[in-house]
Amino acid sequence: MKSMLSLFNPLVIFLASTPLHFLFSHNIVVLKIKGVRSGKMYTIPVSYLKTKSGIICMTESGGLWWKNLRLGQQVEIQLAGKRLSANATVEAEDVGKIATALEKFCRNSRASAYFAKVAVSNGQPNDDHIQVAAPNHVLIEIAF
Repeated sequence: MKSMLSLFNPLVIFLASTPLHFLFSHNIVVLKIKGVRSGKMYTIPVSYLKTKSGIICMTESGGLWWKNLRLGQQVEIQLAGKRLSANATVEAEDVGKIATALEKFCRNSRASAYFAKVAVSNGQPNDDHIQVAAPNHVLIEIAF
């Protein structure tokens, strides 16, 4: 699966700033973040859900890139063809909050449920699967 994403991600990153962004911008945002120690710029496409104050994203806690956001850094995002500056915060400890967000993601997107290993039946994510998956994820809140 990671090899497929390594082919897919550069295409999404490229298309995000073109008129063809409409092909995926309804559920994928591109984050541009600066490495805390290295200063290197990282560009990462992730699924998102809209909230009242911005968007939320989720990723597996085993990844490394999200750790650059732990201090509430400023990020640049490419959302629906627009480049925006935003503030990002990470929730990696509150499993209840993470589980609530993961349930929303899985209800909204079969792809999110698949990647999180959460079964969905009649549009509802399996609660036991959510409880197992939540400790392995982090929630990223982005306000703009």
